[in-house]
Parts: sequence; C-alpha cells; structure tokens
Amino acid sequence: MNILVVASSEKEIKFVLEQEVAVFLPGENVYSVSRGENTVEFLITGPGMVHATHWVTRILCNKKYDLVVHVGLAGSFRNNIRVGSVVNVETDFFADLGFSEKGSVKSFFEVGVIDRNTFPFRDGGLKYTFDISGFRLLKTLPKVNAITVSHNTSEPADMAKKIDKYNPDIETLDGAAVLLCCLIYNIPCISIRAVSYQVESFTFRSWQLPEVLFSLGKHLFFLINELMQRRS
Repeated sequence: MNILVVASSEKEIKFVLEQEVAVFLPGENVYSVSRGENTVEFLITGPGMVHATHWVTRILCNKKYDLVVHVGLAGSFRNNIRVGSVVNVETDFFADLGFSEKGSVKSFFEVGVIDRNTFPFRDGGLKYTFDISGFRLLKTLPKVNAITVSHNTSEPADMAKKIDKYNPDIETLDGAAVLLCCLIYNIPCISIRAVSYQVESFTFRSWQLPEVLFSLGKHLFFLINELMQRRS
C-alpha cells in the first residue's frame, strides 16, 4: 500500500518520523518510509491553501497513491471540542473565497459563478468518501464539519457569520484545498486534526503546542499502523 501523508510543517509529523527510518527527498519536500511492500511518504507543503494546492497537485501528477492522509492543527468553534482533541473531518467548505458585499462574503455559488454541485462539490461543500468502517481509530474519533479559511477567525462578528452560514466545528488553513486536489485526481482521502486553539479566544500565547503535537503524532502513528495492517 502506498500512503501519502500531507502536513503543512515538519513539526506535525515529527513524532512519527522519530519512530521510523525515513529518507528525505529534498526536491520533492518528502520523507519516505518503507515497510516491506508498504510505503508511506510524508509531504511538507508549507502553510495555507496556495502552498498546499501546489505541492499536492505536483506530487499527485507524478506518483500514484492508494490513500492520502491529511494531518494538522485546527481551531475549534465548539466548547465540547477542546484544545488537545483529535477529530476526523467529514465535510469541508471554503469559507472566505468569493465576493465581499456589505460586510459579508458571498461564495462563488451564491453569486452564480458555479453551481453548488459542480464536481467535486456537493451542495457547496467537499465530502470525504473514504470508508472508515473497518478502522478502529477513525471510528472512535469525533466526526466534524470543517471550514477552510485564508486567515484564522478571531473577531466575534466574523465568527457568528461563519457559524450561521456553515455550522462548522473546526477551521483550518488548508483542509479543503488538499481534499479538492484528491477528489479531482480520484484519490481517497481522510483528514485528522488536533485542536490547538478555541476560535472565540484565539491567541498564539494560549497554544499548548507540545501537548497538541504529541497527541496528533500518536494518533497518526496508530492510524498508519492500522492502515498498513489492514491493507497489506
């Protein structure tokens, strides 16, 4: 089985890399790990949607994978999804791409640029379709609805508008971009995220990064082992 793990930075996959013998391919921004007939490659994209789209498109054009696993940090809109929680994303929306009008952002769908069900969108969103029923970790993680934004939500008015429009559980800076690429290239994709901040009280000083990254790393390591055992 060939798995591609996508992360915006090395720190999000550091725990796993420390458990493996990985070879770095600098021209591809990839760490490669082999286990018998199984291969896991870890792609570092850099922050945000633009970097993610470029690197994921580039690698999917040149290599064939059975599955993409997208990992990273997230902000939570929910009081019951606290800092340190790890979640499994089911649906993602681009939340601030479109046109600004009277203090709000109207999406390309709302102004009629494209239809809400134009491939690969479904009702204006993007859905993860990988069957998780046979995987214990994915079944036990909370299932969430995500939005992808170009910058974090920090103003109360902006937060209220996004909740009303998308009913999100979490936000990320690159989730929908990676999923869009995978859907276009017909590659199964899953996403697990560790919550590093509450949207309503965002500040970098409040991030508990060592603990959050350790939790994300442990979950990713367990997931990779489970995927390889199931698909080998």
